Amino acid sequence: MPPEQPSIRLVEQVDMASQEQSFVTSTSSHGSMTDEDVESSQEDLVPNPRGAVWYEGGNVIVVSDEEKFRVHASILSRASPTLRNMVSSARKTKQGREGYSVIKFKRGNPAEVEHLLRAIYRPSYDFMSSLPGFISIYARLHLGRWYDVSGAQQQAINYLTSIYPADLYDLEGREKDCCLAESNGDSLVDAVLVAWLLFPESQQDVDLGDLLPRALYVFCQADSDTMLPALTKAKSIERGLALESGFNYDQENILYEWIRDQCFTSRTRLVKERHRMMSSVVSAQSPQCVVECPDRRARHIIKTGVLLDDCPAIPDLDWFQDLDKKCGLCAHCQMDVLKLVEQERLELWGRLPEIFDLDSRGMKYAVSCFIIKVLC
Repeated sequence: MPPEQPSIRLVEQVDMASQEQSFVTSTSSHGSMTDEDVESSQEDLVPNPRGAVWYEGGNVIVVSDEEKFRVHASILSRASPTLRNMVSSARKTKQGREGYSVIKFKRGNPAEVEHLLRAIYRPSYDFMSSLPGFISIYARLHLGRWYDVSGAQQQAINYLTSIYPADLYDLEGREKDCCLAESNGDSLVDAVLVAWLLFPESQQDVDLGDLLPRALYVFCQADSDTMLPALTKAKSIERGLALESGFNYDQENILYEWIRDQCFTSRTRLVKERHRMMSSVVSAQSPQCVVECPDRRARHIIKTGVLLDDCPAIPDLDWFQDLDKKCGLCAHCQMDVLKLVEQERLELWGRLPEIFDLDSRGMKYAVSCFIIKVLC
């Protein structure tokens, strides 16, 4: 039996007395409690399979399938209004022989519930010491949403955003970074797994800003011959999770096929947008220019074949500086064209959702459209 963590014992000492007194009943956005959510039991639960989260001082048994976790009512209640309602409802039922209430989690398997409970007990936990696993982040995102544990969900979002930042300048140079242990240092596999993570299991879409198109953008930086093996490897990892932890996800390969088709199509769009942007820069000229800078730039680009490359990346500022160095832009064009480059870069970055066919309705809608297209 693992020892209790000192930090958690401290939380229990501080909060148990104050929070046990009041359980405010509030209406959850996920529906009312049912018999599947809250159960009472007369059997002795201790001999049955114990989960990794088990505190002898706990007064609530959380049941997920056949696995059980012993936790504290006050800490669950503090984590979310939904859990507070479940605890309150369980207290009104007849308790087990050892004086604890029993709550059944109908969402998630035992591995996911374990990670959600760990997130509840360790809200300030960061992932800097080691990369978290896929299921750890999945539980925080989706079980966290279902059970209204906003702190756990936000923790996962903040972590993913740190690897796939909203700012283009922050992302550049970090495309090789990974955020999931299963990726094993492969940034392409990591991007696919993150895309899987951002697909909500429930009928309710989860808007996570532009995290999804940013992850897909990183994946599309690979050449076409590398993308398919990375997708296959990611699918193999997902199957391994299913065998190891009972994690059943995308069994019909719908999401896998959507990511594959969407990324190959969108990669071509990115290349075209890159060429359009570079052509726009080539034709730009400051009103004060008197040395025909655009002609110099155009001749240089035609000779070097820059516009014929197959790179899908948004051109960085190094490209402009190299162009300036080789073409000898005048001072006026240097200033005006640099502003244009920055403007075009940010505009293209902001259009990633459009490039990947992801509108405000999110990935759920996009995949639904893909399924209808396949069926038709």
